[in-house]
Amino acid sequence: TPRVGELAQAVTGQAATTYESVLAIEQHLRQHYQYSLEVGQAQPINPVEEFLFTRKTGYCEHYATAMVVMLRTLKIPARLVTGYLPGEWNEFGNYYTVRQRDAHAWVEVFFPRAGWVAFDPTPNVAAPVVDPIWSHMGSAFDSVRLKWDRVVIRYSFRDQMEVAHGIRQQGDHVRAEVASWVAGVRGRMKDGIHALQSWGRNAPWSFSATVSAVIGLLIGIGLLYRRLRLRRSAGDGAPPTAAMRAVQQRDASRLYDTMVRVLDRHGISKPHSTGPIEFARRVAGVRKPAEAPVMSLTDLYCRVRFGSATLTPGHRKQAQQLLADLKSILRTS
Repeated sequence: TPRVGELAQAVTGQAATTYESVLAIEQHLRQHYQYSLEVGQAQPINPVEEFLFTRKTGYCEHYATAMVVMLRTLKIPARLVTGYLPGEWNEFGNYYTVRQRDAHAWVEVFFPRAGWVAFDPTPNVAAPVVDPIWSHMGSAFDSVRLKWDRVVIRYSFRDQMEVAHGIRQQGDHVRAEVASWVAGVRGRMKDGIHALQSWGRNAPWSFSATVSAVIGLLIGIGLLYRRLRLRRSAGDGAPPTAAMRAVQQRDASRLYDTMVRVLDRHGISKPHSTGPIEFARRVAGVRKPAEAPVMSLTDLYCRVRFGSATLTPGHRKQAQQLLADLKSILRTS
């Protein structure tokens, strides 16, 4: 809005370069606004303006969004980035623990020679004081829980392949161990000595074949279970798993990228600093016939990539048809 642009102009009035302008806005937000997770419902008309001029209190998404909008009013390419902070180092399991509270939003600004550079306008907030004893106990418990979850609950396809790979590499060692075990059985058993000797000559091969069959069966069961679970989640309305969400978001991004490439081949390029909805409106302004498929594809992409929508087989088929319609429209318009 004009009011946000005027604020951006005032804050960067003394800046001589783009970089100085970015730093000026970053410092302005850090110094003149209060961080808090306890904020009420924002006004749907213009939440950025409300944060900058009325509330002046918010959390990371408010700060980052405000900075992006202020920079764009100055024609500086900027985008909002969401992710997670590094989290806490777990010395028992040698990994970083990233929790929901580590979710964060920041800003990336595009510089021609440096590419996208990160900036964080959110003020630093003091971390809560935790008793070291409880912290160590929590880390130990978290490490044990993760190992249990990894080894028992989520015995994944990768874990199965690692086991199969290890058994294959150590085949000679396994056969030697089995041969030694058979020799011990022969020494302790008196009855059925001829049967044991006959079995002993074939035992190494039989054991290896049995192990391979068992591993193959486990892998097959794991793949079948995963496929059935994904189908069930997609078909009966059940909430998708994290893995399924990642696959759906990736596929939605690929469909959207295909649309962007199709438009680019027909002279409609998407700038780095332009968001999906803004770009769709721009396409509608220059190629009115393409508005319907572009808007529909963009809406599907945003709902799956940034919302909680599920990318069903019907959505995929619809997206492919929309892409075909878009190509046809661009060829004839």
